[in-house]
Amino acid sequence: MRDIVQRGRVAIDNEYLILTEYLRKTAPHAGKRAGDIFIKLAPSEQRQPEALHLVALEVHDERGLESFPRT
Repeated sequence: MRDIVQRGRVAIDNEYLILTEYLRKTAPHAGKRAGDIFIKLAPSEQRQPEALHLVALEVHDERGLESFPRT
Protein backbone atom coordinates (compact mmCIF):
# COMPACT_ATOMS: atom_id res chain seq x y z
CA MET A 1 0.00 0.00 0.00
CA ARG A 2 2.86 2.37 0.77
CA ASP A 3 4.09 1.94 -2.82
CA ILE A 4 0.66 2.91 -4.15
CA VAL A 5 0.59 6.11 -2.11
CA GLN A 6 4.16 7.08 -3.02
CA ARG A 7 3.46 6.69 -6.73
CA GLY A 8 0.17 8.59 -6.52
CA ARG A 9 -2.04 5.58 -7.14
CA VAL A 10 -5.52 4.85 -5.84
CA ALA A 11 -6.74 1.38 -4.89
CA ILE A 12 -10.32 0.61 -5.94
CA ASP A 13 -12.11 -2.71 -5.85
CA ASN A 14 -12.15 -4.44 -9.22
CA GLU A 15 -15.95 -4.68 -9.35
CA TYR A 16 -16.39 -0.99 -8.42
CA LEU A 17 -18.70 -1.91 -5.50
CA ILE A 18 -17.34 0.76 -3.17
CA LEU A 19 -17.09 3.41 -5.88
CA THR A 20 -20.72 2.74 -6.83
CA GLU A 21 -21.74 3.20 -3.20
CA TYR A 22 -19.83 6.51 -3.06
CA LEU A 23 -21.67 7.65 -6.19
CA ARG A 24 -25.02 7.04 -4.47
CA LYS A 25 -24.03 9.16 -1.47
CA THR A 26 -22.08 12.01 -3.05
CA ALA A 27 -22.59 14.98 -5.35
CA PRO A 28 -19.26 15.18 -7.22
CA HIS A 29 -20.26 18.08 -9.47
CA ALA A 30 -21.84 20.24 -6.78
CA GLY A 31 -20.48 19.07 -3.44
CA LYS A 32 -17.33 20.02 -1.59
CA ARG A 33 -17.15 17.20 0.94
CA ALA A 34 -14.22 14.79 0.91
CA GLY A 35 -16.24 12.01 -0.77
CA ASP A 36 -17.48 14.41 -3.46
CA ILE A 37 -13.95 15.50 -4.27
CA PHE A 38 -12.63 11.92 -4.26
CA ILE A 39 -15.23 10.80 -6.81
CA LYS A 40 -14.60 13.83 -8.98
CA LEU A 41 -10.83 13.32 -9.00
CA ALA A 42 -10.67 9.51 -8.82
CA PRO A 43 -8.70 8.05 -11.70
CA SER A 44 -10.46 5.78 -14.14
CA GLU A 45 -9.16 2.95 -16.30
CA GLN A 46 -9.89 5.04 -19.38
CA ARG A 47 -8.31 8.32 -18.26
CA GLN A 48 -5.45 7.31 -15.98
CA PRO A 49 -4.83 3.56 -15.97
CA GLU A 50 -1.35 4.02 -14.46
CA ALA A 51 -2.85 5.72 -11.38
CA LEU A 52 -5.41 2.99 -10.66
CA HIS A 53 -4.74 -0.20 -8.70
CA LEU A 54 -7.66 -2.63 -8.84
CA VAL A 55 -8.08 -4.89 -5.81
CA ALA A 56 -10.29 -7.99 -5.52
CA LEU A 57 -12.66 -8.00 -2.54
CA GLU A 58 -14.10 -11.16 -1.02
CA VAL A 59 -17.84 -11.11 -0.46
CA HIS A 60 -19.12 -12.34 2.92
CA ASP A 61 -22.73 -13.55 3.13
CA GLU A 62 -23.46 -11.91 6.48
CA ARG A 63 -21.13 -8.91 6.70
CA GLY A 64 -21.09 -7.81 3.07
CA LEU A 65 -17.34 -7.83 2.49
CA GLU A 66 -14.74 -10.11 4.06
CA SER A 67 -11.99 -7.54 3.50
CA PHE A 68 -13.36 -5.11 6.08
CA PRO A 69 -12.76 -5.58 9.81
CA ARG A 70 -15.60 -6.57 12.10
CA THR A 71 -16.99 -3.70 14.14
